Amino acid sequence: MPRISQVKPASVRIEQIRQRILASTIMDSLPIWEGEKSVQCKVIKIPLDHLLFRLTNGRTVDAQEHAVATKVTFSYFDGTESSPCNVNTFNSENEGAQDSQDHQYELLINEAKKSSGRVGARNLIDILKSDGYQNTDRPVITPNGVLINGNCRVAAIEHLLQKKSSIKNIDSQNPMIEVKVVPTPPTGESSIEELERQLQLGDVGRLEYNWIQITTDMRKKKREYGNNEAALKKVHTLYSHLSEYKGLKDIKMWLEARALLDSTLKAMNREGEAYGLNPPQFLFKAAILVQNRAKKDDWHNQENLNALRAIVEVMMQISIENKAERELRYDLAEIKKEDDLRQMTKSLTETGLIIAETVEKIDPITNKKKVTKKIKTNKKPSAVEIEKAAKVIRKSASDIKESHDDKDLENKPKKKLEDILNNLRYYSTAMDKAKANSISVNTNELKTQFDSILEQVQSEIKKL
Repeated sequence: MPRISQVKPASVRIEQIRQRILASTIMDSLPIWEGEKSVQCKVIKIPLDHLLFRLTNGRTVDAQEHAVATKVTFSYFDGTESSPCNVNTFNSENEGAQDSQDHQYELLINEAKKSSGRVGARNLIDILKSDGYQNTDRPVITPNGVLINGNCRVAAIEHLLQKKSSIKNIDSQNPMIEVKVVPTPPTGESSIEELERQLQLGDVGRLEYNWIQITTDMRKKKREYGNNEAALKKVHTLYSHLSEYKGLKDIKMWLEARALLDSTLKAMNREGEAYGLNPPQFLFKAAILVQNRAKKDDWHNQENLNALRAIVEVMMQISIENKAERELRYDLAEIKKEDDLRQMTKSLTETGLIIAETVEKIDPITNKKKVTKKIKTNKKPSAVEIEKAAKVIRKSASDIKESHDDKDLENKPKKKLEDILNNLRYYSTAMDKAKANSISVNTNELKTQFDSILEQVQSEIKKL
C-alpha cells in the first residue's frame, strides 16, 4: 500500500517548518551536528504529510537493491498496481516524488514489523498499539522535512492509521508529531550519516542492523575514507563496539564473507537479492575460514577455490528452500584439508547439483597437454534434487568428521556398536509411541531397512 500521506511540495514544507521553528520555544539537543557535539535545536509539531522518508537511509539500502532487482510493486487503495521499482525509484533526487515515497514506505513497514534483533523484542507496530506514541525519542528532520531518523516510526504510525487503529497521543483526523529540527541545512550526506549513526544506539524498539546492512555500510565508508588499509582501520572504529567486529581481522573476514555472498548470488543469477533472501550469515564466515585454512596449509588454488564456491552455492540453494538437515555452516566447517573438499565435491557431483567437466588444453609454450577440471552448478535444481543434496551434504560431512577421528582406535569399534544399540533402543521407544498414539508406520519400509542392516552386520562379523 502507498503512504496515507500525500506529501506536500517542497516550498510548502520548507515554509511551514520555518514558521514553526520561529514560533517554537521548546529546545532539545542532538549528540552531534556538523562535527560539533551536544548541539541545541528547536522542537516543532508538524503534520505527517510535511515529512519525507529519507531515501539514502542506511537501514534500507539493501532492501532497495533487492526491490529494484526483483521489480517490486505494491497495490494502491483502489486495487491497481504501482509501477515496478527501477534504478531511479530510490534516487535521492526523487525524494519528494510520491511514487518514491510510497515505495520507501513499503520497505520501512517491513522493517517496522521485525521484532527479532530489536531492542526490547517488540516490533514497532506492537509498541505503538500498546504504548502509544511517546515524545521521549523525537525523530530528527532537516529544515526541508527529510527524516534523518524515525523513518520506521513514522511509517508505522501511517500504517496503523491506514488500518483505522487508534494510537495514544496521535490525532487520527490530523496526525502530527513533535520532531527535532537540525539547526542548519546539512552541508553534505556525511553530516546526516554522522548524526544517524549516533542516534542508532540502544533505545527500546530500536532495530539492530543485520550483517547485510552492516557490511554494506562498511564498504560504503571504506570507499569514502580512501579504500585502503588506513580506511579499513577507520571503519573499524565505527563498529568495534559490536562483538562480531571487535578486531580488525574480524572486519576483514566479514567483508570477505559479504563479497563471497555477492559473488554466489551473481552465479545464481540473483544479484542484488541479498537482503530479501536472508542468507545464512555464518555459512559465509565458515567458507572464509575454510579458504584461510587452505591458504595456511598450502592447498589453496583456483580449482579448489571453484569447488568451495560451488559447494557454497549449493548450500545457498538448500538454505533458500529451507531444506537443510542442520545449520550448513557446521557441515562446511568439517572441511579441514584438500581431500575433504574433494570428497564433498564428489558427493554433490553424484547428486547432479555440481557438474565437474574435464578440460584439456595444449600449452602454447610447452606444447604439452594440460588437464584441468571445470566446476559448474545446476542453476535450476528441482525440489527433489535440493532435498537429496541436503541429505548428501549431511552424510558427507559426517563421513569427513569420522575420517578425522583417530583417537582411542582400540575402543572405537566397541563404542560405535554401543551407539548402534542405543539407537535401536530409541527406535523401539519411537515405535511404542507411534502405536500408543495410533500412528500408522510403513512397516514394509522398516523391514527393508532391517534386511539391509542384517546384511551389513553379517558382512562385518565375517571380517572378525
